[in-house]
Amino acid sequence: MVRRGVPQPCSIPRPSFSIWLKKTGHFIGTAQDRPQILSWLMFVATGRGPFSGQALHFQHAAPEGLDYAVHQYRREAEWHYQVLNDHLEGRSFIVGDHYTIVDISAWGWLDRAARVMKGEDRPLERWPNLSRFMDIMNAHPAVERAHTIMNSHAFKTVMDQDARQAMYPTSFSSVPKGTVS
Repeated sequence: MVRRGVPQPCSIPRPSFSIWLKKTGHFIGTAQDRPQILSWLMFVATGRGPFSGQALHFQHAAPEGLDYAVHQYRREAEWHYQVLNDHLEGRSFIVGDHYTIVDISAWGWLDRAARVMKGEDRPLERWPNLSRFMDIMNAHPAVERAHTIMNSHAFKTVMDQDARQAMYPTSFSSVPKGTVS
């Protein structure tokens, strides 16, 4: 795929992968739970993920001085945390009684709460049900394996010009502004 003249990596977006899982029969809950799983999956995919990503971007990668954007996306991320926290009252999992794709999808961004909520030592402390949910998720063997894989890779931690260009190639494209390719 090419966007604005810059080759882009091709990947399967999480919602598409999740819908594929439905076809395989893995992590999709009971037939009775599936409408709610799909609804919460879309909440994570169209809200939780994008707003967390934008909060992370404006706090860690964007040029300084964009206080409005930092504030806006932090508040949106906090609102999504609150919605999930309220929903998890008295529940171990987001939908049903077992670990499903919606729990896996939510875990991905919640596991990065310290980056999303920059400057907070215990970012989920305000949301006790999310903290409890993360304890349950982190005890799952598959999550332990994911952490082992993540911790076995050395990731660049400095956000310099090379890192920005690699992460946001369309921002560094040679295509003139206002041109779409």
